[in-house]
Amino acid sequence: MTTYDSSPRLHANNFSTPPFWICVLLGIVMILAGFLVLGDVMLVTVISTMFIGIISIAAGGFEIIHAFWT
Repeated sequence: MTTYDSSPRLHANNFSTPPFWICVLLGIVMILAGFLVLGDVMLVTVISTMFIGIISIAAGGFEIIHAFWT
């Protein structure tokens, strides 16, 4: 039998759920981002490619630092 405990001690680092208005705001931003993607696929492709490249460079740098650190 599985029991569920909703006591606050189960939340990691005392993080709680965000307020309702933040969830609504995030939903609106995601809808607007979807319209941007549908409106200009080329722009979004360039932006996402640049973002993935920058994140990959940063991750590689952290990997090198971590290799020397350990």
